Amino acid sequence: YASTLATSQSSISLNILMYVNAVGKSHIQFAEKLIDLLNVNGHKVDVIIGVLNSYVTLEGSYGARKLVAVKFPGESPWGAVAEHLKNPFVELSDWVRLKPDTNKFMETCHQMCDLLLASTDVAELMSSNTYDLALLGAYDFCPFALAYHHKISPVVSYTPTPAHFFQQYHAGLPELPLYDNVLFDTRHADYSIFATRFYETLRTFKERWMFYIACESANAKMRAHFGDNFPDVRELVMNASFDFTNSHPLLEEPRPISHRLRYIGGIGLPKARPLSKDINNILDLSKKGSIIFSLGTQIEPDKITEDLRRVFVRTFKRFPEYNFLWKFDGKTQFNATNIFNLEWLPQTDLLYDSRVVAFISHMGLNPFTEAAYAGVPVIAIPLFGDQIVCSCSTMRDAPLHSARPS
Repeated sequence: YASTLATSQSSISLNILMYVNAVGKSHIQFAEKLIDLLNVNGHKVDVIIGVLNSYVTLEGSYGARKLVAVKFPGESPWGAVAEHLKNPFVELSDWVRLKPDTNKFMETCHQMCDLLLASTDVAELMSSNTYDLALLGAYDFCPFALAYHHKISPVVSYTPTPAHFFQQYHAGLPELPLYDNVLFDTRHADYSIFATRFYETLRTFKERWMFYIACESANAKMRAHFGDNFPDVRELVMNASFDFTNSHPLLEEPRPISHRLRYIGGIGLPKARPLSKDINNILDLSKKGSIIFSLGTQIEPDKITEDLRRVFVRTFKRFPEYNFLWKFDGKTQFNATNIFNLEWLPQTDLLYDSRVVAFISHMGLNPFTEAAYAGVPVIAIPLFGDQIVCSCSTMRDAPLHSARPS
């Protein structure tokens, strides 16, 4: 029944515990969509949020019945060293990522686990309610161990990204190093086929080693906290009933799958609504159509240097027959009649408007999915994470969504 919880009306109202890894704002937004859909279908959702990224701000309860947010007392270890968050336009070499000390994310998850174990709010929430299901972010072992300790089952893992190593490995699926890299894809780079495969093989070994270290660390932590008989955390993850992945099979690389892996890409995708009068007026001004430009929620205006802004402005001014709707700050003057600086864009509504002829995007998973469903041509500017893989998939799958729905 787990695969239909969020998509169909049910006469059964379940109590669900959800753990959210707050890695980025888009991860919170995806979790909020799941919570909304579960609420609509009559289920009650309590949420624990582990704020791994200090740059993520939490707003409200996100529709949860009860919410516990666990934060680092200062800046998170990952946010303090995550260069891609501080300087998103500085390219990091693929080979640098192979260094053993480059992955602070797992270390941050490890320290977050200490905070979760020490939190009386987390312990009270998990022990004072009888839950029918645990829906857990698939980034580390800690939430699975806590669910086991508090006797919450069945367990379903989910990820706001395409399926990655953590889910595939614990589902017992074969590894295909050249195709399984969700976060960093080297096939766009100017490498030979041999060099690419060699790199991806090394990366796979590094990931295995990192997860082995993380697993042994989690085992030691749980046994110190709950006793020596606590089971291996790998077994707990392997016993998950389903793995939800925020992707669509037509938009992913071919890969081995099993009954555990359920594609839910596009779930909660909002329907297009009528545009405001101001936006309609902008779209009507263009001779050949309008182009929307957005680099996502993690790229604040101050991360785009003045020199880079000038490059974008000069480029857009060379196409006066098109209007550019740029999600920026709503204040900066660009001194161009065809560039409209907007603090917020109704992105979904715009993508389904026939006057919008292209989308310039960082190609995070959300805009990738929205553009694919809307059938809008994309100019990709990937910066980090799964944006690179989504951009490669956009080029590969272009024939699949080149025709817009009528």
